[in-house]
Amino acid sequence: MANIIEFTSSCFFYLNQYFRAFWPIKILFGPTLRPPSTETELRILRAIYLLRHQDNLEAVMAIASSLPKDEDIHSVFDQHTKYNLLQLAVINNTKELVNKLVQHSYGHLNLKCNTPEHLAAYLGHYGILEVLLEKGRGGGGSGQIAGMCYPGPHSPMEVHKILGLLDYSYYKCQLNVDLPVFYAISRDNVSCVKLLLTHMQTEGVNLPSPSRLLHFSCCKGTIDCLRYFVEKYPNEVNSLNSKKETPLLQAVVWGRECAKCLIDNGADVKSVSKTGETALHRLYCNDIDGLFTIYDTTKYLLTTGIEQLVNEVNTSMETPLHYLVTHVSFIGGNLLHPNQAQNHVTRLQLQPDYQDQVIQSLELLLKFNADPLRENRFGLQPMNKLMHVTLKSCGSLGDMVPDCVQFSIDSKYLYKNDYRHLNSALEVLLRHGSDPNSLCSEGHSSYLMYLQCLLENNIVELCNQAQGVISSLLTLLKHGSKVNFQMNNGSTCSSILAKFAARYFTIPLSEDSQILRDQFSDLVCEVLKAHFIHGLNPNVLTSAKSHYLKGGTGNAMIEFVHLSKLAKNPADFVTIRRWLTVILQWGGDPDVEPYQSEPIICHSQSSIFLRHQGTQPVGHYIHEMKDEETLYKDGYAEELLMLFYRTMSHKELYDCLNSTRSMTRFHPMGAVGKKLLQILSSMTESPRSLSDISRVAIYKSIDRQLALKVPLLPIPNLMKKYLLEVQ
Repeated sequence: MANIIEFTSSCFFYLNQYFRAFWPIKILFGPTLRPPSTETELRILRAIYLLRHQDNLEAVMAIASSLPKDEDIHSVFDQHTKYNLLQLAVINNTKELVNKLVQHSYGHLNLKCNTPEHLAAYLGHYGILEVLLEKGRGGGGSGQIAGMCYPGPHSPMEVHKILGLLDYSYYKCQLNVDLPVFYAISRDNVSCVKLLLTHMQTEGVNLPSPSRLLHFSCCKGTIDCLRYFVEKYPNEVNSLNSKKETPLLQAVVWGRECAKCLIDNGADVKSVSKTGETALHRLYCNDIDGLFTIYDTTKYLLTTGIEQLVNEVNTSMETPLHYLVTHVSFIGGNLLHPNQAQNHVTRLQLQPDYQDQVIQSLELLLKFNADPLRENRFGLQPMNKLMHVTLKSCGSLGDMVPDCVQFSIDSKYLYKNDYRHLNSALEVLLRHGSDPNSLCSEGHSSYLMYLQCLLENNIVELCNQAQGVISSLLTLLKHGSKVNFQMNNGSTCSSILAKFAARYFTIPLSEDSQILRDQFSDLVCEVLKAHFIHGLNPNVLTSAKSHYLKGGTGNAMIEFVHLSKLAKNPADFVTIRRWLTVILQWGGDPDVEPYQSEPIICHSQSSIFLRHQGTQPVGHYIHEMKDEETLYKDGYAEELLMLFYRTMSHKELYDCLNSTRSMTRFHPMGAVGKKLLQILSSMTESPRSLSDISRVAIYKSIDRQLALKVPLLPIPNLMKKYLLEVQ
């Protein structure tokens, strides 16, 4: 509708200009301006060029003095900036040039974008604004409603089709169409604000309501204008805008100074919005581009009486604490006011200080009895919401995202997971009573969300922040996160850890990526150790029967043995062996049959019979690798097989080997590699050494708790190393 009105207004203006050139209308209204001649246009463009490059202002003044008075010089625009000479004079704050140009039929100027008054008010050029208002268009200057494309050119941002036929251009200046006084407020140019309001009153232009002036300065966080309007209109300090919100709810995001100014002048600190949000909720909103002075403002507000509303919930059943945790790892907003462009510093420099403020604010809010166990409408406690936001911040979840994750935070906000500060936030929340095992409405705990982050977050980021990743995990585990769980499909924590380790094989094979592969391998080892230290059972058993070599889901050793099918080259077996060694050091038992297999049908020359097969991890490994003849050439695949050979008990080992050998005759010729058959025959026919047998006996005597009990044995260090590293 606004576009139609603007189009109609422009049509009337140009029709008026056209008919005024004809007799007898010309006699009634006086002469009209002629279009600029080619010579005049060239001179103006020369002046614009010199002014843009800040070169030879005296020459610009000379050109302006020579311009004819009966030609429309303001209709000549620079092709690059889309500004005329007067607009550029205002932008460059050249008062003398503005004084000269306003003498050229300034009252006939018809601009809908970047008017001289709007530019002067926005840029705070008080002297120029004074000249424009004195010699300008009466109330048409201070009372004109227009938009601004400044600092960019007046060029279309988008082009739309009307009914699929006509092109309609969309400009930035159509977004915020308003009076010059509001542009002066947006830049905190209080002297220009006073001048404009005085001029509007003198010229009989309707003044904006005091409430609107105060609310607008609160929205923009312009402290000088805020003080001026609070002193001038003290009765408006608790007025409501069209959204039924008080000035304090809008100003609090701009920090302590704005909030204190309002509260000192009688603002109601306990005011609540239509959606149930208090000033603390608004302070922690990250959909408002405010100042990140969270800690100082929180510290001040909690001394004003708002501490009584610290557990107030909004319409989404969220407390201020729910809002605050969404600032962990959040990127956006400002630590400096946008008007302080000269103090600009990079986001990378500001982020650590801002995250420290967030952690301090969490600590402070919890000390004032914020409830860490309050649930929102998705059943999320603050810590659980923190982990849901952390998962969503990984950015690679695809389309199948649960509602509890999808709606934990709006996707338009920018996040980059900072695991060091995430760990600090978790420590604060858990120290003040958060429940690490609380579930959302879809059954996700904070710990489960963290494991999912390991599966989704960028590998490079995980490796770069390895220390923070492990610290965060240890914080969750030492505060009682349940690691021995089982999902409906039989998967356990070990299953998820195996999926995490499988990401190693997605890293490209190249010299450049070898360091990354080594770092990720180290990270997997540390994650495994952290879980085993805190009670993860690697030897999950089930009474359910499965087809031979199709079961074992949830058993740590079997889950990691299955990774061998992802190996791309023989060296990958070194990494898998390393992970399996960690499992063996922390209680993994290669003798255990995790499940019962259904018997298989066997036959001889004279009979058919059923035979039971063992389900130990070594059988799974041989099954996975029976066709990979080329991987045995360098000995790495064989070394992984030797790991079981050196750690299994006599009976279980030879039962598995004999069973596997006997099964080869039921396969077609060539289905089982010749090299593998040779290795299996050698293992079966050659007895183990006394030291190998003794090592297994020691393992069994200490319940296979190698990492915990071998260092305590009264034996030489060389022997301890022999036992721990399964050499």
